[in-house]
Amino acid sequence: MKMDRTSEIVTGISVMSISGLGIFWLIPAQTSLAATGNYDVPPSLIPHIMGILCLALGGGLTLRAWRMTATATPSAPPAPEVSGAGERRRGDTEDMSAANSLSGRGLFFDLAVWAGSSIPMMLALPMIGFIAAGTMLLAGWMVFAGARSIPIIAGVSLALPVFLDRLCWYALTVQLP
Repeated sequence: MKMDRTSEIVTGISVMSISGLGIFWLIPAQTSLAATGNYDVPPSLIPHIMGILCLALGGGLTLRAWRMTATATPSAPPAPEVSGAGERRRGDTEDMSAANSLSGRGLFFDLAVWAGSSIPMMLALPMIGFIAAGTMLLAGWMVFAGARSIPIIAGVSLALPVFLDRLCWYALTVQLP
């Protein structure tokens, strides 16, 4: 999806603002800043690293967009969006700029579906657990995004939540619900 210069600047500033809010207010207010043992890391370490990474990437995006001229064109035209079966997702016209527009109905519809499906998952987590909720949500998201191969949908939607659950337990000693 092609973004114009102003959109990239606004996006970069937004990412930096949210990161700064997390680094300086949310993480210190919600996590312990001290390690609990001699060889333990503080619970705020990973969130701080991710916040600093997002802050740096948002700054890089803003700086790159700021230095870009208003008439700069990409070296290659953007590839059209395709579904998992290789067909165009939002129309068969050669000019895909309308489908890639940030102000089009498609973007807001997609955003509403992603956000709307996340809320039931968060509410279902304590009742059915991470693996079951994650499997159902991931399968639904894959179908919505255009994946049509049932073995791939089943394999990924089953394996990824199990992998993340085990990774959280063995790497971070965090038990997911």
